Order: sequence, then C-alpha cells, then structure tokens
Amino acid sequence: MQFDWILNPVAQYAVIGVGLLGSLALWITAKFELRAVRSQVSDSHGAIEGNVRELSASVNQIRVERETEALAAAHALGQGLNLTKRAQVVRMDRRGETIHSIAAALQTPVNEVELILKLERLLNSRSQ
Repeated sequence: MQFDWILNPVAQYAVIGVGLLGSLALWITAKFELRAVRSQVSDSHGAIEGNVRELSASVNQIRVERETEALAAAHALGQGLNLTKRAQVVRMDRRGETIHSIAAALQTPVNEVELILKLERLLNSRSQ
C-alpha cells in the first residue's frame, strides 16, 4: 500500500500544524462568542435594572397615593373613637375624676366621654 507518506516527518508536522491552527481558530471564535454573550448579558442586566427602578418608583408613588387617600379619608371621617382615648377615659373615671374634667383633659366633647363610659359599664355588666 502506498501509505509511506504518513511516515514522512513533513506530513506529520503538517497534520500537527493544521490541528494546532484549527484549535487556535476554535479558541478565538469561542472568545468572540463569549464576548458577545457577555455584552448581551450586560445589556439585559441594564434593562432589568431600569425596569426595577421604574417599578420601584411606581410602587413608591402608589404607596404615597394610598397614604394620602387614607389620611384624607381619616380626616373626612373625623377623629372617630380613638381606642387610646377610650382607655384614658376609663382610667380617669376609675381614678374618680368627673366627666367634665375628663372631657377637658382629653379635649373631647362631654357627650363622647359619657358615651364611652356608658359603653364601658354596659360591657362590664355583660361580662359579669
């Protein structure tokens, strides 16, 4: 058979050289592809950060709007019955203060203090 050329050192060096050049070409193309992928990831990361900032601003704006609406609703309804005020009225009544002095100290109407005390007495009578 005529495969003597395989044993020729020049042919062996040529095959090794072509293999090395092929490996080098593969390595260079892999580097370029890696650079392109990194660029795409960086661009998408920047876009995601922009979206997160927009969403954060929207959430903050909605939060401020809700707080404003809640404050407006609370202001529109008036103070209502404050539970800490109720506790203060009951505490002052148990100390023996008059209804008028309780109303003056808490800056609430006398009839509201009377109502709170009536409700407290009613709740105490039912629980006993």
